[in-house]
Amino acid sequence: MNDFKFTKDDAVDDELIQSFQEVFSLLDHDKDGVISVYDLKVILSKLNHDVSDEDVTDLMKQISQGGESLDLVDFIISVVKKNNNSLFEEECRSAFQVFDKNNDGILDFFEISNALDFIGEPLTNEEIMEILSKTSNPTGITYDELLGLFNSYQ
Repeated sequence: MNDFKFTKDDAVDDELIQSFQEVFSLLDHDKDGVISVYDLKVILSKLNHDVSDEDVTDLMKQISQGGESLDLVDFIISVVKKNNNSLFEEECRSAFQVFDKNNDGILDFFEISNALDFIGEPLTNEEIMEILSKTSNPTGITYDELLGLFNSYQ
């Protein structure tokens, strides 16, 4: 593993991620690492919304794009998706620039690995290579290609 470190210049992005983590923690009522149908029902009850289990399940499926729970990354994606696309793209570009340490406009293998480790979603070398195999340059991914991958999962 390499010795990638964040600097004080990265604090804004780090603070944004920390904010998402704090909100996620508040919503994860049972502290199991996911926002589940149960957690959502507890949240809605605290907001004085009396809804059926079926309604809560349907709501979770809408939020999680068909799933029954949200992990931190899915939560961040769903929150960001609710903002307008230009804000989403602006945040993505900022995040891309934070992780593009050599400022060449391409995230290489190690920059991708560091970014995923930082957000708590580490992938194996093989999984990263699979992502890179879907790009025009097998040694890195541009911002536009990364945004295209994000959009394909939405």
